[in-house]
Amino acid sequence: MGDIEGYRIYYKLRDQRRYSTITVHSASDTSFSLSGFRPGTYEFSISTVDTEGLESRPSRALTVSIN
Repeated sequence: MGDIEGYRIYYKLRDQRRYSTITVHSASDTSFSLSGFRPGTYEFSISTVDTEGLESRPSRALTVSIN
């Protein structure tokens, strides 16, 4: 298992079935702005990706309301 290389952020509007993905290519980027999201209630989870391309199991989903 390699060092953490980046992250994958999974998100969807609460009433959708499928998650979309945002790839963060730097392990040092530990925050992400939600400024480009439309208003609504979203579910987010995150996983880590190591230098060998292995991905961790995604975290539990967190619900976020954006106004």
